[in-house]
Amino acid sequence: MRYSSTRNFGFGRRPGFAARNALRQLYGVGRYQTRATLACRIDAFIEFLATKGIRDFVAVDQNHVLAYAAYLKERVAAGQLQTATAVNRLSAVNRVLSFMRARRDLVVSPRALIGRRRYVRTVPPVGLDAARIDALAAELENDGHPQVGCAARLCRVIGLRFREASLLTLPRAFRTAVERGWCDIREGTKGGRGRRIRRRVEAGPEVVAVLAACLPLASASGRLVPDGMTFAQWNQYAHRVYRRAAARAGLSTCFRDLRAAYACAVYASITGSAAPAVAGVRTAPPAVDEAARMAVAQRLGHGRPQVTSAYCGGK
Repeated sequence: MRYSSTRNFGFGRRPGFAARNALRQLYGVGRYQTRATLACRIDAFIEFLATKGIRDFVAVDQNHVLAYAAYLKERVAAGQLQTATAVNRLSAVNRVLSFMRARRDLVVSPRALIGRRRYVRTVPPVGLDAARIDALAAELENDGHPQVGCAARLCRVIGLRFREASLLTLPRAFRTAVERGWCDIREGTKGGRGRRIRRRVEAGPEVVAVLAACLPLASASGRLVPDGMTFAQWNQYAHRVYRRAAARAGLSTCFRDLRAAYACAVYASITGSAAPAVAGVRTAPPAVDEAARMAVAQRLGHGRPQVTSAYCGGK
């Protein structure tokens, strides 16, 4: 929907609303996670513009975009941002501005201005020891946050994203794990892939035990998100609680590290060798390494085995 006002090219009077309105028109119905991610990234640009006294996208020119790129690069150099995060934020600016303006005159090269993203893990995931995650989950339960502990265990034992762990229909997952020996991951998948692409994750005794422990904590919908709480509220609450508890336990404060630990464990079980991120170098034969990466990618819900470098390390 366009508005009669000329502010923000007619997408709305407030920059944040205008950016989200543009994203709705750009991606249409669905693509909720993509739109939310881009909106979060463009918010950082809006905050930068506010420091320059700019509250209208119409007033943005090439100098502002270049100044924002320089600001992001400074934060990367200071260790305040990862290169990938900075590049993604600048890419979001390119996407939204080019759509709003209906031309690409302000588009810049994130790689040239900030640097090349590297998605190759070079350090072992801290959550590799599953016993430490179980201990952390027990501590969270004792502190009155059992659902957060279950989300962490699901990320580590099944290799789920936090969103997937939160929206997993636990009764169905437990039933298929017991009866068929696998879990079908459908809800909360990136880009809605779970509705189009079959993703069955092997469910051994450890997975069945974790699902059985999580089952009594499911809400009326059968998921970990508590009744009366939206996913956005749950997401904020769970990450806040987990960060504090994980920091006290000396573990990574990011749920994604648990997914990487799962990937490394699967890689080791297939190849008989530690993942490159753990060993520091690839020790498995190339053909075996490639087969393991294919299997890991399928279990994680990725279409390309190259993506596994972000979890298991490079070749």
